[in-house]
Amino acid sequence: MIIHRRKTGPVSKSDDRLTLMLLFYIAAVCGWLWEVLVYWGTSGFGGSLTELLVFYRGVLHGPWAPIYGTGGILLVLLYRAVQERKGYFFIAAMAVCMVVEYGTSWILEVFFHARWWDYSGQFLNLHGRICFVSIVGFSLIGLWAVQAVVPVCAGWIQKLTYETRKRLCLLVSLLFFLDVIVSVYKLSIS
Repeated sequence: MIIHRRKTGPVSKSDDRLTLMLLFYIAAVCGWLWEVLVYWGTSGFGGSLTELLVFYRGVLHGPWAPIYGTGGILLVLLYRAVQERKGYFFIAAMAVCMVVEYGTSWILEVFFHARWWDYSGQFLNLHGRICFVSIVGFSLIGLWAVQAVVPVCAGWIQKLTYETRKRLCLLVSLLFFLDVIVSVYKLSIS
């Protein structure tokens, strides 16, 4: 069961949208945590992991990386469409991951004249924006996530009342969009 149905019957469209929005934020926070751990493990950062959790910043200031939320939701929607054909899902997931990662890198570079990652030295890279290892890795993680993690998270979300989900979405969305506005403003003046 992914997020098509609850035990009480079909999920309404507005209920499904709230679940997808909360899954977006969960994936964005998990992606940010992943980035923090990768940075901590590879950068030689001299501080503690706790210090890094407080001070690490990606594009935004908050503890979220929207590229992971976007990719995660696209993979959930893709998985819904091809649920029984896992081989097809993996190939299509690779295409989704390539488009999301390449597109995000390009947009960030065009608008803010900076690169947040560069795979130039990696095997089968395209303009340093994507590479074979990252695409295969994100696709494998995506396959695992939609089969194992998303159903659990969606189950937790569905246990909340509709009003609680709605308020939670509103609060997190407000914080997220304030962060986007502040971050874009700061990036555009620097």
